[in-house]
Amino acid sequence: YINLFIGANTWLIGGHESFKKFYHFDSNPVYYVEDLLGGKLTPWDGKSYKAESVSTFEVGYKGLMAANKLMVDLYGYFGQYQDLLGRNVVVQKKGGGTLSPTDLTAGTATLYSVPSNLAGKVNTHGFGIGLDYRLGGNFILGTNFSSDVLGKVPKGFEVYFNSPKYRFNASLANTGIGYQQRIAFNITYRWQESFAFNGDFANGVIPHFSTLDAQFSYKLPAAKSVIKIGANNLLNQYYINAIGNAQVGGLFYIGFGYNIH
Repeated sequence: YINLFIGANTWLIGGHESFKKFYHFDSNPVYYVEDLLGGKLTPWDGKSYKAESVSTFEVGYKGLMAANKLMVDLYGYFGQYQDLLGRNVVVQKKGGGTLSPTDLTAGTATLYSVPSNLAGKVNTHGFGIGLDYRLGGNFILGTNFSSDVLGKVPKGFEVYFNSPKYRFNASLANTGIGYQQRIAFNITYRWQESFAFNGDFANGVIPHFSTLDAQFSYKLPAAKSVIKIGANNLLNQYYINAIGNAQVGGLFYIGFGYNIH
């Protein structure tokens, strides 16, 4: 149950049956806005929605190789959604009457985002590959690459599958170097590609972005303490992870840990 005006003559509503009567869908029908933009009037079916279900098959492997120096982590999955739950945008003529595409620009129509189930089955699949290799001198080199994909859905059906198709990380770390191995560090590069974002309040494209994280620490064995200095998004490259969210920049910090063995 939700009944929220989100601007531009648009209401975000829930799937309770009372909304159909409250907004007079019975006497003043609503139509799919995507079809209307194409010059076709298709009445909203108005079916009651239900919980979606998904059946998945997953397989993976995790183990040590190369004389226990290489950690390998692999997985893959395939899933199939039934009654995939999302939203459609429907449109209603204010005051009733014949609806036309010009009503959308003239402000004589009201839009409603309504929950709906997608008929049929929708497939999803993905995989991940992670590798961590121990080099000499306490150095560790790591990388991982992953993907998540949802099958095709009709245009105008918003499923909120807000995940980039590909993501990649790479890191270089050392757990102890220098005098008495007191110095440690971790440098990580992260990248993800652009993807289409669906939200209740706004839709759009999240541009691809990459960041560089770094952390250095110095151990104080006598005091059982460690001093850390680091940054998330070291290069301060601003990015967004959702439409309508604030941009994210660099986060720089200094930390002190006590009673660390």
